[in-house]
Amino acid sequence: MNSLILYHLLSGHAFFSGAMLIVIAAGISLFPKRKSLAITFCLIGIILIAISGTPFSLPMYLIAVIAITAWLGGMRSKKWNRYFAIGLISLLVGMAIYELGYQFSPKLQPVSKRSIAIIGDSVTAGLDDGTITWPNLMSKENQLEIEDYSHVGETAASADKRIEDQRIDSPVLIIEIGGNDLLGSTSAEKFENDLRKLLERVCDSDRQIVMFELPLPPFRNAYGAIQRRLANEFHVRLIPKRKFLSILLPEESTLDSIHLSQTGQKRMAEVVWGVIQSAFVGSK
Repeated sequence: MNSLILYHLLSGHAFFSGAMLIVIAAGISLFPKRKSLAITFCLIGIILIAISGTPFSLPMYLIAVIAITAWLGGMRSKKWNRYFAIGLISLLVGMAIYELGYQFSPKLQPVSKRSIAIIGDSVTAGLDDGTITWPNLMSKENQLEIEDYSHVGETAASADKRIEDQRIDSPVLIIEIGGNDLLGSTSAEKFENDLRKLLERVCDSDRQIVMFELPLPPFRNAYGAIQRRLANEFHVRLIPKRKFLSILLPEESTLDSIHLSQTGQKRMAEVVWGVIQSAFVGSK
């Protein structure tokens, strides 16, 4: 599949396309001769939203389904169609504005120590194939001390166990965890429990934590919802999944669509530094 199409779907941007199509459908449904076109636009929009993996809560999706169903049912009546169309448009615009808040990179507060800790899987640890990993590149290029706790095959549960007896001294912690949970056999319920334990262990009032948001395959929304819910609870900043995808999708960036080539390592170092550099302005 074309990388641009994959990016559009897995980045969550397909949600905005789908929402826009349904909004247009609701608008043109007010014209009697355009109702069949409105239904077509609506169906395409529903498909795009469904496969976008946008991690809204189940109640929010149920409200959207009810609103769309009510609008479709009310199309027979000019009066009710107008009311339901306005309600549906308002709901989708609100959802889009809410989701837009997750499309921007976080900003960190300045710290006095040029040191970061990293918890990650093989995307961070590398495959011991001679490539210089992105933490090492970032350390060299930006004069950073690195506490690297990444490991091949790491999950949220194994990461928690690995750092159980470690003392993290860095004022900034980057978490790149969850891909092996998502693509493996870890249930959403277990992932939530494991990630909660990990965050409980590493969160500290003097430490800023940023976490990569997982690019989600269709219908795996629960994992993203868990990340967002726990990030809000533990005051963890999320790196938008579009950032991660911008690294993984170019063919020259990976060895096997997941593990980074040297080009990918360099790009990853640039992206991560772009997110965290505000923490090290003026630090020594």
